[in-house]
Amino acid sequence: MAEIVSDPILSLLRERGLLDEMQVDEVVQECTRSGKPAIEVIPNYGYVDLDSILQVMADHLGTMVVSVDPAQIGPEVVATVPSETARMYQCLPVALYGDTVQIALVDPLNPGVIDELGFTVKFQIQIVVASPAEILAALEKFYPVQVQTGYTELLKTMGEDGNLAAEIEEAKA
Repeated sequence: MAEIVSDPILSLLRERGLLDEMQVDEVVQECTRSGKPAIEVIPNYGYVDLDSILQVMADHLGTMVVSVDPAQIGPEVVATVPSETARMYQCLPVALYGDTVQIALVDPLNPGVIDELGFTVKFQIQIVVASPAEILAALEKFYPVQVQTGYTELLKTMGEDGNLAAEIEEAKA
């Protein structure tokens, strides 16, 4: 008897007849063992290629598959999603058409993320599907992790010689 599959990608592929019960079980076991997401494990097993998985997700969502080309994403597009939001939700704006921004998500089948983006992004949102690896690489390029400003401010308050304790003693005197 097959276990209940909680991964939406696996459920979708099983519903479409692209994976059978045994393949789903094998992928679940590998995901549990390796900690890798199903979208990465499935093509490695050769069951379904990544392009087909992306197309199934896009069909399910009523949207399209896009290729992420950082050279085609301008600064006005990147500015539509705050850096913290893009990194937290692993989402990438890929195009801007008037008041609508197309956003690719690493996990486009998570409705909670889509709802949250609706509150954060000040544009109409159209979800598109893209390769998670391409999205993550573009996120690193456009939204790099920066040193926390609190740390920088602490260094400034330490003074040029870096002796915070001496400066505290001076302030007491």
